[in-house]
Amino acid sequence: MNVHRWRKLEATDQENYERILKIQTLQRRLIAKTEELNEKEHLIKEKERLFIELKTILSRQPGKEIHQHLQNYKDALKDKTGQLKQMMGELKSAQDQNQALKFDIDRINSELQQMKQAYFARRSGEDRANEQSRGMGGMAPYQVGMPPDGNPLSGLNFISRDTINNMMRVN
Repeated sequence: MNVHRWRKLEATDQENYERILKIQTLQRRLIAKTEELNEKEHLIKEKERLFIELKTILSRQPGKEIHQHLQNYKDALKDKTGQLKQMMGELKSAQDQNQALKFDIDRINSELQQMKQAYFARRSGEDRANEQSRGMGGMAPYQVGMPPDGNPLSGLNFISRDTINNMMRVN
């Protein structure tokens, strides 16, 4: 409002002039309070929005039943870990036993090879001694199971090793 237009009232009508000033003061306070109210409403809306966001975040958080499930999973994991350690021990034991048996097999195979070599060496020595004692030194021996004419189909003139050995003993 324009106070200057009421200046004349100041001198003539003091009461009306004070009322006009009081109205203007009250209008200023009302405008200030309205602005304050708008700011507070804005703050309230912001707080409500934050509240709703926090509420949705909390609704996504796990509840008490999740903690129980988690504890059950931990217990099951502990049991499975124990079983795994036991099975690993059994596997290690089986691997050690397998390695020991492989070592025994290798040792027995080497002993067998040594025995074979000793047997064949003794046998070849005995065969040489038998040949020298029989006097067949340079003669070519008969082929066992083969006819003297070299024809495998003739089949009538086969001489067995026993026959040859018997003939050698007689001489």
